[in-house]
Amino acid sequence: MASNSAMTTARFLMDCPSPQHRAVAGALRLALTGDLAPGVEDDCARTDPMVFAEIAQSHFVDTALAPAFAESGPIAALFPEDLALFFGERAAANGRRNERLKAQLEMIGAAFVRDGIAAVALKGATELVDPWWRAPSGRYLSDLDLLVSENVASRASKILASLGAEQPNTDEGPSDHHHLPPFLAPDWEAMVELHIHIGDPAIAARLPEARVLNEASPSHLPGILLPKPEDRLMHLLLHAPKGGFGARGGRLYLREIANIWAAQEHLGEAALNEVEDKIATHDGPGKALPYGELVDAKLGARQRPSSRAARSALTRFGRPEQDSRRETLTWGYYYLKQALTDKTRRSEYLAKVTRKGGLKALRAFHKRRRNMTR
Repeated sequence: MASNSAMTTARFLMDCPSPQHRAVAGALRLALTGDLAPGVEDDCARTDPMVFAEIAQSHFVDTALAPAFAESGPIAALFPEDLALFFGERAAANGRRNERLKAQLEMIGAAFVRDGIAAVALKGATELVDPWWRAPSGRYLSDLDLLVSENVASRASKILASLGAEQPNTDEGPSDHHHLPPFLAPDWEAMVELHIHIGDPAIAARLPEARVLNEASPSHLPGILLPKPEDRLMHLLLHAPKGGFGARGGRLYLREIANIWAAQEHLGEAALNEVEDKIATHDGPGKALPYGELVDAKLGARQRPSSRAARSALTRFGRPEQDSRRETLTWGYYYLKQALTDKTRRSEYLAKVTRKGGLKALRAFHKRRRNMTR
């Protein structure tokens, strides 16, 4: 007779305590890869449609879920028709928005190339030029990130200003930040961030901007370059912890996982493992989060993540109240540490909170973040 452990039902992301969060993650995996992981149908059947939609929106993946709700698909019948219509409309609207973003990027690239400047598209901007996601409407972009060499950043800024862009938030972020304050024009779809480094010091150490710029290749948009695929994947892996797993909160964001799924589908599992190994070698054992374990659709009863970091991230996933408290504490620790150890940051923080409305704006910022935690 089989043992109880052998008879345990396999379940996708079994270390996650929330069937609702597992349901959304499983549906997202289905939409992006066509693979229905173990236990997802059961989790979907136990999930309220409104809760499902709220989780999807808070993780910025509601635009990617429409393929999972196809009429002939395995989970469509488990939810009301209205939910499939909602995700279909979200995908269509985001597809139109991404077309406008691509036109914005094309306009900026054309202006750059006239002045002899080339910029490397980063993160979501690369998806507009060289999609890895199956559906162009799936990936939601909050802004356009472009990398330029520091010696042309001033010229690039003037070009954006000539296109009607201003920097409405010049007092946000430290003066030595890796990108300039965002630019926005009245007729633009989203802000543009001009990076002079590809990320914070930890990321820039692995991806020096000079090498990324030199090894980038031309795209079909004049003035816009694409990082080589290995650099693009490494940036996704290195940037994702800041958006979820790192010291600032330990959260799992489904859009970040979706980015890695898309990269894995496009480049193959070997490329993902190779880049992860490079990061782990640089950081030392236990410091790099093993995304390969988290994107695996077979994380059921007999195949749990082997690393403590991956299991911890999954255990915390689906506990929004805990995430909210954790984020409040980690941001408080971050501000306190910066204020005590960095004179420049201390002066910048004091200037922000003492100006008229500064403290109110800071509270509103963190309140919005807490309200989005699902």
